[in-house]
Amino acid sequence: MMYGKHPIMKRIALISHSPHFTGAEKMLLNLAILLKGSTEEINPVLIIQGGGGDLVDEAHRHQIDVRTTKSVRWYVFASSNDQNYWNSLSESYRDIQSILKETGCDCVLVNTLTNVGAAMAAVELQIPLLVWDHGVIDSYIIPGRPSPAWAHINDRFLFDSASTIIAVSQWVQTFITEVAGYKEKTVQIYNWTQVDREIDIDWDQRSRHFVCLNTFDPHKGYDTLLDACSLLQKKRQDFKVDLYGTGGELNAIKLKTKNIGLEEIVRFFPRTRNVESVYKNAFCLINPSYIEPFGMTLIEAMAQKTPVIAARSGGPDEFIEHTINGLLYPVGDASALSRCMEGLLDRPDSARKLGEAGYKMVLEKFNGDRAREQFVEVIRHAMDGFNGYCSSIQTQCALFELLWEDHYLPGVNDPIQQLACPQKEDDSLSQNQYMFAQQEKRNQENENILRRIRQEKIQQIASARSSRFHKLTRLAKWVSFVRHPDNLDREFPPAFKPLQEDSCVFIPSIKKYLLQGGEYLNGLDFQEYLICFNRPNLNGVLVAPILEIPATNGTIGLEIVSPQQKIITQVVLPLQNVSGHIPIKFTFSPIPATRSGIWRLRVFVREADTSVKLYELERVSFLYTGWLHRQPFFGYTFLEQGKRSDENS
Repeated sequence: MMYGKHPIMKRIALISHSPHFTGAEKMLLNLAILLKGSTEEINPVLIIQGGGGDLVDEAHRHQIDVRTTKSVRWYVFASSNDQNYWNSLSESYRDIQSILKETGCDCVLVNTLTNVGAAMAAVELQIPLLVWDHGVIDSYIIPGRPSPAWAHINDRFLFDSASTIIAVSQWVQTFITEVAGYKEKTVQIYNWTQVDREIDIDWDQRSRHFVCLNTFDPHKGYDTLLDACSLLQKKRQDFKVDLYGTGGELNAIKLKTKNIGLEEIVRFFPRTRNVESVYKNAFCLINPSYIEPFGMTLIEAMAQKTPVIAARSGGPDEFIEHTINGLLYPVGDASALSRCMEGLLDRPDSARKLGEAGYKMVLEKFNGDRAREQFVEVIRHAMDGFNGYCSSIQTQCALFELLWEDHYLPGVNDPIQQLACPQKEDDSLSQNQYMFAQQEKRNQENENILRRIRQEKIQQIASARSSRFHKLTRLAKWVSFVRHPDNLDREFPPAFKPLQEDSCVFIPSIKKYLLQGGEYLNGLDFQEYLICFNRPNLNGVLVAPILEIPATNGTIGLEIVSPQQKIITQVVLPLQNVSGHIPIKFTFSPIPATRSGIWRLRVFVREADTSVKLYELERVSFLYTGWLHRQPFFGYTFLEQGKRSDENS
């Protein structure tokens, strides 16, 4: 599918989270090279956090425009109260923002789910954002990691901000669409590698060396590989295993190698740039990862006609056909891995055939031609279809700014720290007790100031941006609804089913409407719906909320206005208790007069620190000035229908 016909004359920022030339960073450089050679004339700017790594040298070698920023600790290793993290993030964010302004970039692509600062810069400068997701496990494999909720908030901000999320495999795409819930904005583009059309390999010169090029992390499966080597050693097979890479588990893996007597077989080498030579001379490449979103080393080895063995760990299952172009074994099964290794050692001709078949497959499917077309299409779509960021995204961005202010303010000219220390009044207090008491007092005063700053600033940002968003995007929302009138009734939580049933009862023309997410309530006085109840004693209304992130502050309220324009009742509830998975129930004293007339239901949000909207029923009309017509997706309870009331509850 093509999103436009005109050629692109644009600059795109490709932002790396690391200066090291490993899997995801290698693909980012590959993308820069691919786009630079594109006939679409897209000029890439490679922004590398932490500078000074081998990625910078490789980029210069290919004459890519390279810029560097401050290094930032990944949020999956940090926590929400990590002052060093917030300081480095604020510096990196400002660096990236300056580079984007200086280079005039029209689009931003963030590599992997770790770079919040880059996304913030894109949001602040109103530049469309793409997120290239190379995996889904970062925050779950780290011993002693911070709260999963903290990682979730960061992930959600990146996913919500992105115009498109790019998954490197169907396995990753399934996670993003089915688990994370971003089906509409996710596309899948396989990684690729350089493949020579003519390649001459002297198989007889290959040594009986297996190789593995992975970082030494817990999920990379080195325990399984070492156990398989131990089993193979007992059968007196002649072989070697060369491990290339760096990582936190290196010493533990070396210790295990020594303890099980594999020092003569398993050899360790640092990360190498000359991977092509490693593959050409290897007997076979092994990827034993417990979880592998794609498997870049596999297609690189196949491009050199090197046979491969991989665990059935996600991505490899999608392009390796067992015994056809490679070998697969169950994750963590050392016995199965040793049998695969032994089979190739005993039958070199089979290994040669696997290598040939793997090469043909990579030459056909992973040469980069298809990926170039897909990326150009995604970039064009992001720029042509960009209408600015909604209030919820900008509010989330503002919350991150407030968080680093929380941790930065006490250390830089903090007015609390400059207060004159009051005189010691009680001589009976020890010096330590006195100092402790004064410190507690300063902490409390500081906390009060920060709380007030947060409340005032977030309200100002949320209200101003939300109001502007409502004015600028009403037409865009109407156009989007006309183009993509998708009904969301299959996506809402099961607990909202009673609301759907009541909507069918109270809206006679419901078949003309589609279930949609309404406008953001932040910054609006209220959202109003008209309805005829035709029955007395209304005593409860249920609404279906959509919250971007869980709220920690604010209220949501319902106001009922009679046909005579008189406010009959108003109910306000705290947003902290609201979940996006169950209805909000407003209860009040029965209203006998709801038997007749047109009633107005007004829903409003006040002082919220997250964005809130409601499921509602919408349709487009070209005959009236309203264009987009709304009906409430609400449930109702009436005093005389006790059974019905219980069911809706």
